[in-house]
Amino acid sequence: MCGRFSITLEAGEVQLQLALGAMPKDWRPRFNVAPSQRVPVVIDADRRDVLWMKWGLVPFWAESAEIGNRLINARAE
Repeated sequence: MCGRFSITLEAGEVQLQLALGAMPKDWRPRFNVAPSQRVPVVIDADRRDVLWMKWGLVPFWAESAEIGNRLINARAE
């Protein structure tokens, strides 16, 4: 399905290759990461700690965050 990707490396490998700070303790490789699931994100360029965040597009006008599950293929033309 479109909008999916894989996380194939262990936390230690990613941390070493990207010079990251703290890593989530529950990190594990996943081969079918889909929209609405938690994904690893670095939000501070100085500290470079990795946090889990929910992946998706939720517009400001949405009444529910569930609309993000349907907007993964949104386009701007």
